[in-house]
Amino acid sequence: MRTMEEFRFVIDNANDSIYLYNRSGDITYANKTACETLGYSYDEMTSLKVWDIDSDVTPEVWEQIYPEVKAGNLKTFESRNKCKDGSIFPVEVTATNVSYGNYEFGCSFNHDITERKQTERQMLFTQFAIENAGDAIIFSNHKGDILYANQTACDSLGYSREELLLLNLTDINPDVTRIREDLNYWDNYADGVPHFIESIHHRKDGVTFPVEIQARVLEFEGERFSCAVARDITDRLRIEKALRESEERFRVIADTSPVAMVISRLSDGSILYANSQVETLFDKQPEDIIGRTLPELFDSAETRQELLELLKNEGQLLGHEIMLKKRDGSDICLSLSARSIMLQGELVVCSALLDVTEAYELAQQLSYQASYDPLTGLVNRREFQSHLHRTIVMARTKHTENALCFMDLDQFKVVNDSCGHIAGDELLRQLAYLLKNNVRKHDVLARLGGDEFAILLENCNLQQAQRVANAIRQAIQDFRFRWEDNTFNVGVSIGLVALDWTSETTTDLLRRADTACYTAKDKGRNRIHVYHPDDEELARRHGEMQWLSRINEALRGNRLQLWAQAVMPIQDTAETGEHFELLVRFQDKNGNIISPDAFLPTAERYNLAPRIDRWVISTILNWYSQDPTRFESLSMCSINLSGQSLSDDELLKYIIEHFESSGIDPHKFCFEVTETAAIANLTYATQFIKALKKMGARFALDDFGSGLSSFAYLKNLPVDYLKIDGQFVRDVLHDPLDLAMVKSINDIGHVMGKKTIAEFVENQDILEVMKEVGIDYVQGYGIAKPAPMITGAAVQKIYARAAE
Repeated sequence: MRTMEEFRFVIDNANDSIYLYNRSGDITYANKTACETLGYSYDEMTSLKVWDIDSDVTPEVWEQIYPEVKAGNLKTFESRNKCKDGSIFPVEVTATNVSYGNYEFGCSFNHDITERKQTERQMLFTQFAIENAGDAIIFSNHKGDILYANQTACDSLGYSREELLLLNLTDINPDVTRIREDLNYWDNYADGVPHFIESIHHRKDGVTFPVEIQARVLEFEGERFSCAVARDITDRLRIEKALRESEERFRVIADTSPVAMVISRLSDGSILYANSQVETLFDKQPEDIIGRTLPELFDSAETRQELLELLKNEGQLLGHEIMLKKRDGSDICLSLSARSIMLQGELVVCSALLDVTEAYELAQQLSYQASYDPLTGLVNRREFQSHLHRTIVMARTKHTENALCFMDLDQFKVVNDSCGHIAGDELLRQLAYLLKNNVRKHDVLARLGGDEFAILLENCNLQQAQRVANAIRQAIQDFRFRWEDNTFNVGVSIGLVALDWTSETTTDLLRRADTACYTAKDKGRNRIHVYHPDDEELARRHGEMQWLSRINEALRGNRLQLWAQAVMPIQDTAETGEHFELLVRFQDKNGNIISPDAFLPTAERYNLAPRIDRWVISTILNWYSQDPTRFESLSMCSINLSGQSLSDDELLKYIIEHFESSGIDPHKFCFEVTETAAIANLTYATQFIKALKKMGARFALDDFGSGLSSFAYLKNLPVDYLKIDGQFVRDVLHDPLDLAMVKSINDIGHVMGKKTIAEFVENQDILEVMKEVGIDYVQGYGIAKPAPMITGAAVQKIYARAAE
């Protein structure tokens, strides 16, 4: 009995998990180690099945392995035990059959092999890393016999692995013996510290190549081995040679460079090198500034301090602009770029100074143009919104009273349409001058765009603002604009809104002022309307809903018309036939022709623009399909697409289907999209353009140059024509910057294989300039005015025939 207790004690405290089970897989006994390892109590363990604790055993698998156990065949295999908490760990299982009296049962010994598996995995990873290393790795003994070589070593030396294992190191590097003797290799490097050697390896085919060898001595079970990692340095040596050969060329280039180059110590700023260009900037010879510091070359104490902080704290700059006053009193702008590098073991700063005065002055001019309207010299919309925002903030903090005045000219389109854009521009200039003389000096007067103006009346209550607005309205009413033999009266509709500590955002204020102005127009024009909250919904619904109704009615009743404006080639071209741009017009019930400026904004705001685009496309295709002779005389027909249409997949399908069903050749059609719309929907626009170009249609980018990143986006848009924004074209006779912009766009467009079209060519003088610049096509009142192409009656006939 004592012996059985001792036996049970030994089993219970064995290092391995031991448990017994019967034919059904019921666990009938488990030692203490099994319970603790798996996280169960003894009662819990003896209520489980074998497959409850062995994740690799299922009832089906049990039926296969138990007969082996019962037969007494000692079966050892790897499996995984599953703990009560769900965690799993690997075990080595030894299973056997045990008979005790009339009882027969199975017994399993489970040995935790987690550490062994981790070691095997680590060895596998190590072996994989060595075998697949980018460098050649070779192990050898004291005699130099090769014991192991990875695949890279075999490939680089041209041997198979079996061949390499029969070789000595001297077979691939005859200099090995001398190197080892000189270095006393086996004694000096027995601590495993690597040593770098440059040598030559010999391939099986006799070709040699330079290598950098990292060698170390390793000791294992009392025996020393050498591990050599060899890297092919053919490319590195070639590069180093090229660098040495180019060093002298670099010195020549540096000394003759238009950029002043200075190398100075980072520690104390003393100059070590300066090229000859420093004389041009600082009126000093290069040798005269050696030992001095870069800040000392500037007269301004403020500039010197700025440079000291920049070079000391930054160590790396790119294009920092700094001003320099020369001996003759002139100021120049320098672009300073600096970078800290290690040169011959010392940290130095390489500085490059370039005279960018011309670019600086141009940037100042562009900055002005970014804030001011080039036509009138007034503040533009963006700058006006900045002033407006600052006034809102001031009103909230100091409780000031101010007013916003929004003005829209009446009858401006009459002048523009009857006399052309040049007359319209002159009218705007004269009115801007008139407005300047009727506002206070500290008021902010702006042209927001088109014929819209605004005034920010600071420290001015609503009653005072009404008096100012009325004076402006009366001055414009009394004004007479004369152009050639014509005299025009113009009026102005004015919306006023209070700006005080209760005001919200610039967007809200402008919207309310615009609403008040619209209400003034709706009530008869040439009047002032003061915004009240109750007016907004009424004015918006009255105005926009009225247009919505009229647009829908026009689409249903075929009261839209297609007009055309000729596009004329002015360079040598084989093009023949008609080339024009389609324009859409609206004819009201009284027979008046309405410009698209009046109804397209509402159409776009309420997503009706794609419907109008559909109408234009189907109308022109039906018209040409019913008149093949007219289609034969067509060279190119340009169709404008709205920004909303570019992201409309259904419209794209609509266009493709109409081309296919009409049998019209897409090659004779060019779709125009504005630059801003294309950039705003760049991904969709690119997909849209590519889909139609695949059919043969062409594309033009309209109003090009108006965006801030025109050229950056151009290479991503596969268009065929660039239509240069008319704001640059119409003033080329008087504004050198506009002429430069037209030339730049034309040159870059031609480099990219695109044709250029100039809009707003209003007279013969502008036409001659466009010819000299090299523009491909021109369009404008100086070429031909828009004319009706397909009237309402003709549209009804087209659709009647299509229905038949």
